[in-house]
Amino acid sequence: MKYAPRKVYLKENGGYVELSYTDFCRRREADHTYSDKLFIPVQGCLIEVVREQYTDFYRDKERWRYLQKLDAKNSLLSLDGFVDSEGNALDFIADETAGVDTGNLL
Repeated sequence: MKYAPRKVYLKENGGYVELSYTDFCRRREADHTYSDKLFIPVQGCLIEVVREQYTDFYRDKERWRYLQKLDAKNSLLSLDGFVDSEGNALDFIADETAGVDTGNLL
C-alpha cells in the first residue's frame, strides 16, 4: 500500500496554498487541470513545482541511486571524510573533479 502525503502545496496567486491530501484529491477529481501539475515529495508533503525543478529533482535522485548501486556492487565510492571549504560534511559531490594525492591511496 502506498502512503498518502499529509499535505499538498499548490501554487496560487504568487504563493503556495496548503491543502490536505483528501482536499487535493477532491479538487483533482472536479478539475482535471490538476492532473497536469507537477509535484515533488518533501518530508511527507507534495509541493507543486515547475517542469525544470521537477526534471532536476528526479535526475539528481536517479544519479544518486546509480551511485549507491555502483558503490554497493564495487565498493568504490565513499563520501566519508569529504568536507566543503568550511569543514561541513558532504553528502554528495556534483559536477566537480576531486584530486587524489597518490600518498593517500591504500
